[in-house]
Amino acid sequence: QTCALPISFTAMNALQRAADIDPAFSLAHARLAEAATDLDYIDKAKSEMLRASPPAFQSFFLSSEEKLRLQAVYFVLVKDFANAAAKYKELADQVSPEERPSVLVDLGRAYESDGRFQEALASYTESIAKDNQFAAAFLRRAELEGRQRLNDNASKDFDAAEQLYRSEGNSEGITEVSYQKALLLRRIGKLAQPVGLVQQ
Repeated sequence: QTCALPISFTAMNALQRAADIDPAFSLAHARLAEAATDLDYIDKAKSEMLRASPPAFQSFFLSSEEKLRLQAVYFVLVKDFANAAAKYKELADQVSPEERPSVLVDLGRAYESDGRFQEALASYTESIAKDNQFAAAFLRRAELEGRQRLNDNASKDFDAAEQLYRSEGNSEGITEVSYQKALLLRRIGKLAQPVGLVQQ
């Protein structure tokens, strides 16, 4: 099985349960390490990545997709984002159509961390084209658009992400959208509106 959850506290808890149920589930440990890295729990990330890295003899039992995922997460953890992007790009070409949107978001995040912002935007856009109900892709694209001063595009994508998170009943997603919207408004000098979003 694969883990295609968005990076969040909710995802981290779900992945921790999966790892607890099956300690030999390497990919659960790897995705948990990635989630911990994204949330700045570096010691937790290192610990889980060690658990995710199986002895050499076990590697024969991993699929090519699982190996690519482990390699990509490893490169993220050591901050080699160019190689992480290369592995995620290779993985995106191998996974099923249902999994591809999630991998494209991971690829976009690697591109962002490597400073390749146009490629990141293109990756998020492709993810949305493959699955226009994937809220995380809209949110990541909106955040990057805001930093690139594409404010109108960012606002539209934030609204789309919020609508999708509301339809899912995902309060954590809604909270993240409100927080990122507030940052965007503060950045463009609309200082009164962020207060309401933060209170919300």
